[in-house]
Amino acid sequence: MLLTGLVTGLATISSVTALPFRRNSGVNGTTIAPANGTNGTSATATTLPTVGPSNYTVITNTTTSASMVVPTTAFGNTSVTVLPGGSATAVANNTVYHNYTVYANQTVTQEQLTTFTAIVGGTTVTQTVGGETITTEVGGTTIETELPVASATSSLASSTGNPNGGAGAPDASVPSCQVVQSNSSAYFKPKVLIINMFEKEQTAWVQNLNLTENITVPMLSPSYPHVHANKNLSIMSFTTGEAEANAAASMTALLSSPLFDFTETYFLISGIAGGSPVFTTIGSVTFAKFAVQIGSAYELDSRDVPANWSYGYVNYGTDEPNKYPKTWYGTEVFELNENLRNRAIALAADVTLTNGTEINAEMRALYNATDAAYNAPKVVACDTATSDVYWKGVRLAQWAENTVHTFTNGSATYCSTQQEDNASLEAILRAAQFGLADFNRVVLSRGISDFDRPPADMSNVYFSFTEENRTTDRAGESAALTNLYSVGLPFVEDVVSNWDSLYKVNHFVPKNYTGDVLETLGGKKNF
Repeated sequence: MLLTGLVTGLATISSVTALPFRRNSGVNGTTIAPANGTNGTSATATTLPTVGPSNYTVITNTTTSASMVVPTTAFGNTSVTVLPGGSATAVANNTVYHNYTVYANQTVTQEQLTTFTAIVGGTTVTQTVGGETITTEVGGTTIETELPVASATSSLASSTGNPNGGAGAPDASVPSCQVVQSNSSAYFKPKVLIINMFEKEQTAWVQNLNLTENITVPMLSPSYPHVHANKNLSIMSFTTGEAEANAAASMTALLSSPLFDFTETYFLISGIAGGSPVFTTIGSVTFAKFAVQIGSAYELDSRDVPANWSYGYVNYGTDEPNKYPKTWYGTEVFELNENLRNRAIALAADVTLTNGTEINAEMRALYNATDAAYNAPKVVACDTATSDVYWKGVRLAQWAENTVHTFTNGSATYCSTQQEDNASLEAILRAAQFGLADFNRVVLSRGISDFDRPPADMSNVYFSFTEENRTTDRAGESAALTNLYSVGLPFVEDVVSNWDSLYKVNHFVPKNYTGDVLETLGGKKNF
C-alpha cells in the first residue's frame, strides 16, 4: 500500500480576512523552530532497514519551513502551490509539507494536509438548479495554502514474500488507511449548526444572521456546497438537499470533515413539513422528541390485501399491519434530549406567529372545529415521521400514525411528515459514537406547510394536486418558513449568549433515554 501526499480537506472561503489561520504548528501539532533560509530546509531521504527477502523499505521525504505564520490579509501576487510528489513553492515562512512513502510491514503516521483556497474579488451569479435558486461566486483571484490538519495511521500487514505475487505474496487482507479526527487541529468549532434541507429554508437564517462567510466542504450536496458562517464563526448553517440519501450523505461528509470540531456544537434541524390536522395547523412549529422512519416496511398492493386491513404496509418480521417489528435496521426510531427540546419550546413562548394568508385561513376553516387544524398556529411538542414518499389521504395518514405509535410502543405522538430527519440523526449518532459530536445536543424543529389528509368531503386527488397548489405559496409554505425561523431564533441566540453558563457545561443533560432503537450509544431504551 502506498501513501502519497494525502490531502483530506478543501475549504473555500469568501474573503481573505475570513481565513481561519490562527495556529503555529508542525508535525503532529508541534511548533517548528525557524529554519535556516527563507523557505526552510529539506531533510535528506532515509532508507530504513529492509524487511525479509522482498527488501521492503520506508522512504521519508520531508520539507519543512520556518514557523507557520500565514498572512490573513493581502497576499499580494504571491501564493502557495504544493506540487505532486512533495515538492513545493512557497511564500516565505508559510509552508509545512510532509510526504511519506510506505511499503509493507511498517506502521507510519502521516501528516495530513488541507488546502485552503481564498477567492478574492469576483462576482456572484444566481442560477436555477432543480427549480431552486442557487447563488455561486465566479471570477476573482484564487490564493491557496496548505496546512496540516490531523494525522492518518496506516498499519500494514506483515509480509516476507514477493510484492508482485507468487509464493509468500503480501496478505490480501491488508487494511486500508484509517483517518482519525483530531479535534485540536480543526479550524472551525461552531457553537450552533443550523441544518436546512432546501434553499427556502436556509434563506432567512443566512440573511438575517449575516452568515456571509462561505466554507466549501468536499462531498456536500452539489446544489449546496457551502457551510455558511457569521464573522466570528460561532453560528453556522448548511443545507443537506432533500430526501434521505442527500441528508445522510451531506451530514456524513460534514461531520467527518477534519476542518470542523463539532464535539460541543448544538444542532438545530430546521425545516418545513406536512402535518396532521389533529395536532397541528398551517404555520404551526413542532419540536420532536421522537423521529420515526416509517418507510422501513413491507408494502403489499392495497387492492389485494384482506378486507380487514386498512392498508398494505406490514412491519418487518411480521405478517399483518400494526405489529411490533421483529427485525430492525437501526434507523427506525431516534429519541432526542427532552430537556433540550423543552428549553427550545420555552424560549419560543413569547414569539408571535403569523397566521399566513387568506387562503391559509380558508383551508383551516374546512377542517373539523375540534381539530388543531381549525385554529391559529402555535408551537407544539409532538413527533415526526420520515419517508421519501409524500403521502396524502386518510388511510395513509392512519398508517403513519399507527406506525409511529407501534414502533415506539405508544411513546410518540405523530404530527409531522418529512423526508430527512432519520437520515440526519443517524449521521449525528454515528459521529457521536466516535466522539465527534454530542447526540444530546440536537433539537429537531419542523414548520407545518400543508396537511397530510384533506378536509371531510374533499377529493384526495383534488386536495393533493389542485387545492394545495392554488397559489405559488403552496398554501402554507410562507407561513411555515416565517414561523420556523422566528421560533428557532431564540434558541440559537440563547446558546450563544449563555454559552459559558449553560450550554458549554451541558446544563440541559437529558433525563430520558437518548439514541437509536439498537441502543448504540448505551443506556436502555424505553420504547
